[in-house]
Amino acid sequence: MKQITKAYVRKTLKDTWWVSLAIANIVMTVIAVLIIAVSIQPKETQVFTHYSAFGITGLYKGYWYSLWNYAILAVVILVTHVIMSIKLRQMDRRDLSLALLWGTLGVTVLLLIFAREIISIAALG
Repeated sequence: MKQITKAYVRKTLKDTWWVSLAIANIVMTVIAVLIIAVSIQPKETQVFTHYSAFGITGLYKGYWYSLWNYAILAVVILVTHVIMSIKLRQMDRRDLSLALLWGTLGVTVLLLIFAREIISIAALG
């Protein structure tokens, strides 16, 4: 099993498009986590931590450290999508694997946009 896994990883690492997209995703996730980390300001009071169109109010309050969930979400998305992409490469679905990595870049950018907006609202509260 270990040799089979090593063979699949070697096969995947020979694909330069896949490797470049995986590196771009890693860099984008690191940048997103750093931007989110720098933006979070610890406060004694509760701040707005998430938005929902469902319910009585649109903005919900929580403790400031709840905002770290956006950085954790970015890392979880990166890890799971890269693992799924490797699995797709093993099944000889190269195009779908690359599309998943492109989509991951877009999801990370959207996550960063939403996190920055919510953190900027939290800074006001």
